[in-house]
Amino acid sequence: MIMKTEIEKEILAENNISAKKEKPIVSIFVFVAAAISFALAFFLDENNESQMPLYLIGAILLAAGIVKLFISSSELVYTPTGEKLSKRELYFEQREKNEVLSQLEKGDLKALAKAGKNNDNLPIRLSIMATESNSIALYRLYQFIPYTFEPISELKIIKKE
Repeated sequence: MIMKTEIEKEILAENNISAKKEKPIVSIFVFVAAAISFALAFFLDENNESQMPLYLIGAILLAAGIVKLFISSSELVYTPTGEKLSKRELYFEQREKNEVLSQLEKGDLKALAKAGKNNDNLPIRLSIMATESNSIALYRLYQFIPYTFEPISELKIIKKE
C-alpha cells in the first residue's frame, strides 16, 4: 500500500504507528527465475528454437523484479503490538448521516460495521483503519460533494488500554 491519502498521512503522524516496507522476497525469487531462464538459454545449442523465448522470458522477469524491488509497498503497523492496520470503507445513505455521527461519538464501530454497506455510490463514507485485535482504531467520516469525498469529521482514535 503506497502512502498517499490524507488520512494515511495523518495516521503516520500518530506516535505509535509507522509504515513498514515489505521485504523484497518476491523480487529475489523473480531475479532467481530470470537468472535460471538466462542460464538455460545460454547453455542451449544455438540452433535450438527455445533459446530466444528463454531470453525473452528472462528479460521480462528481470524487468519485473527491478520494478517490484523499487516499487515495493509498505504497510501501516501499530508499534506497541506489531499488528498491521487494515483499511475498511463503509458507505451510508445521506439520511443516515446523523445516526452515523452519533454512533461515532459513542465509539460504537461494531454497530456501524453491521449497518454499513459496500456500495461506493452512496454519499457518506466511513474510512476505518484498525488492527485485527482492535487494540487501535482510527476513523474519519466523509461526505460526497461533487467529484470528491470531503471530510466532515476529524480523525478519531480509539485505543484499548
